[in-house]
Amino acid sequence: MYDSRFSIFNQIIYSFHMPLSFILSVYVQHEIRGTKRGYINGKIRRIVYPYFAFTVLGAIPWGIYLYIKGNTIFDIILNFFYVKGMTVNNPLWFLIVLFEIYIICAVTDVVDKNMRFQTIISILAFTIGGNLYKLKGIDSENCFILRYQNLFGVNRAIVCFGFFVVGMLLKESIEIEKVDNLKIKRILLLIFLLILNLLFGVSFNKKISIFAFDFGNYISFLIAAISGSLAVILG
Repeated sequence: MYDSRFSIFNQIIYSFHMPLSFILSVYVQHEIRGTKRGYINGKIRRIVYPYFAFTVLGAIPWGIYLYIKGNTIFDIILNFFYVKGMTVNNPLWFLIVLFEIYIICAVTDVVDKNMRFQTIISILAFTIGGNLYKLKGIDSENCFILRYQNLFGVNRAIVCFGFFVVGMLLKESIEIEKVDNLKIKRILLLIFLLILNLLFGVSFNKKISIFAFDFGNYISFLIAAISGSLAVILG
């Protein structure tokens, strides 16, 4: 009984905790000031350097473990640079994907665009990510996109960029102070969001993992991720 309850709780957390992290990343995102090159250099100092610093700490023991498991030295080196969508320190995948999202922001200027443009970009990111997920497991030898979609976790970055833009939309459209003044409506909204999360995150789906690029039912994943994140933000 305990294991079953823990498993369900774990599945609920996994249904939204990483999407929530990317949505909340918007709230510490600064506008691009100066040149885009300077902006990107700043992100390299704040994100990429710490990634490699902490990766080095785990590289030796994890590298030995992978080597014992049958991985080649070359494969271990590729994992160090997150070339195949795997790292020698798995939790740090978030930093590389976040850095790629900031690069996309700099290229598209999505931060400075209107909400209609941001909505379209978000839907486009989710659509591309969903199609890449649908093609997962297909023989990739004869398809360049399939062969290299794991390169530096780009496929994860595309999906997570969708959540990042959702964060922009929430930041621009939701005024928490006004929601706080509508306590009854707020409680009803929270109940509705929690029901959505439980239905689409547990009943209609399995435990998901963005790191493993495994979403189960992709539509259910998106609904559970956004409803769970909204519940936390409004709660």
